[in-house]
Amino acid sequence: MFQIPVEIIKLKPEVLFYIWDFPITSTFTTNILTTLTVVILCFWASSFSVLKPSKLQLWIEMLVTGLIDFVSQLSESREVAKKIVPIVLSLVGFILISNLILSLIPFAGAITYQGKGLFRASTSDVNFTLPLAFCVVSLSQMLFIKRKNILGYLFKFLPLDVVLHKFRKGLLSGFSSIIDIFIGFLDIIGEFAKIVSLSLRLFGNMFAGELLLKVFMSLFAIFLPVPIILLGSLSGLIQAVVFGALAASYLKSSIQSEDN
Repeated sequence: MFQIPVEIIKLKPEVLFYIWDFPITSTFTTNILTTLTVVILCFWASSFSVLKPSKLQLWIEMLVTGLIDFVSQLSESREVAKKIVPIVLSLVGFILISNLILSLIPFAGAITYQGKGLFRASTSDVNFTLPLAFCVVSLSQMLFIKRKNILGYLFKFLPLDVVLHKFRKGLLSGFSSIIDIFIGFLDIIGEFAKIVSLSLRLFGNMFAGELLLKVFMSLFAIFLPVPIILLGSLSGLIQAVVFGALAASYLKSSIQSEDN
């Protein structure tokens, strides 16, 4: 009586149609909707008045200033914080809108195209979270290369200069320093692990949230969906903040290494 037949979502997003050989999936359409929302918000923000700021504008400025102060305390440098905060805010904003857009637009999740759901949270698709994490980690690597140059970047992982220097001191000291090379290989693996962990953390939590909502919708259509949707929205907010915090940590480490 209080049940709705709901098809449990699949791990792979449904392909709605093809443009030539390019598949248009339900997460891709959500990405388009998210991008349009971000563009509209940017145009709206550009209309803010410098001389006569509104209350909402003051709240937004307080939020950004507070975030800069918070990152400044973590990095012990306001200059580092000013470099990081715009990137982090962009990431958090896009992910948050992507996570919440189906909750904020009534019945958006129920819209279908040829019997397939037209929208699905982009962050519940590993094809979205993996490239996003790859871009964040790659940016941190490029920031390091920018001032340390390519040799400094390579010596960060494979300190051949340190090994050669110790070999000049003696064979025993040189052979003991070879362990630094193995540690360097582990550091390289660690950089790839950052991509995997960053993407799978966001994907796993959001996919599990959607799956849980579908399960409860199929069992209790009237009473439980509202609190589950609220919990899903809260989870979407938390995951966006966590992704942004981890991205800030990676970028901060690279920039601080550059400056030091």
